[in-house]
Amino acid sequence: IISTDQGAIGDVVRNGENGFIVDPGSAKAIAEKLSEIVSDGELLRRMSNASRERYEAGFTEKRMVEKMADCFNELIAS
Repeated sequence: IISTDQGAIGDVVRNGENGFIVDPGSAKAIAEKLSEIVSDGELLRRMSNASRERYEAGFTEKRMVEKMADCFNELIAS
């Protein structure tokens, strides 16, 4: 994953662990990180595994919908 820190992406992407966070609007930074991942098979494997583990640990679509519903229910209740 190569992304900017927009919205809730920081809840999913851990910079250097399962992806990279770059400055918004920096095509150069995206290209550099993409080149880094493509040229280092071990880094690609490690980050891919970390992304899969993070997803399976609670970032499935179903879990995210449940979390949003919980937030709305809390707002309604208060």
